[in-house]
Amino acid sequence: MRVCVVFVMEDQALTAGHVDTTRRSAVRGAGLLAVGLLLAALGACREEEQGRELHFQKGTYKGQADTPLGEEAANNLRRRASHQRAP
Repeated sequence: MRVCVVFVMEDQALTAGHVDTTRRSAVRGAGLLAVGLLLAALGACREEEQGRELHFQKGTYKGQADTPLGEEAANNLRRRASHQRAP
């Protein structure tokens, strides 16, 4: 009888240890997930993205004006475009 009780007690101890290890792993995994999400959220707040326009008006360009092309650059573009025309 004593041998049977020892085996049962050892089995319960092993099972309890397994449950504790599983719970600890789950808590550790949840903690790592929370830290990862926090770092991802903070990484999205870059300095150069702060204060930029978020609401756009359709058909309105608010960027810097284009610099006009010189005559030589315009001729080069026309020549290149002429090669792309269908015969």
